[in-house]
Amino acid sequence: MHCNGQCVLMKKLKKLEDKQDKEHASNFNKVEVAIVIPTKLVLPELIKIAFKNITPPYNKSYSYLFSNCPFLPPKRNCSGL
Repeated sequence: MHCNGQCVLMKKLKKLEDKQDKEHASNFNKVEVAIVIPTKLVLPELIKIAFKNITPPYNKSYSYLFSNCPFLPPKRNCSGL
């Protein structure tokens, strides 16, 4: 269809389409919703570093003084009863 710059029908259809697009866009209310997805944060390397030197190994904290004398409890004197 050749209109030679006088396409009234096409211009009116274009205006009607633009008007409907504007009405359609104004009918929607925009709502923003923030979604937070919690994740479990585990850093095993940091935990190992934090607890690495809290207590010394058992063999370093253990001490033993050798004695050749056997331990004998004190003897009770029964003659004084």
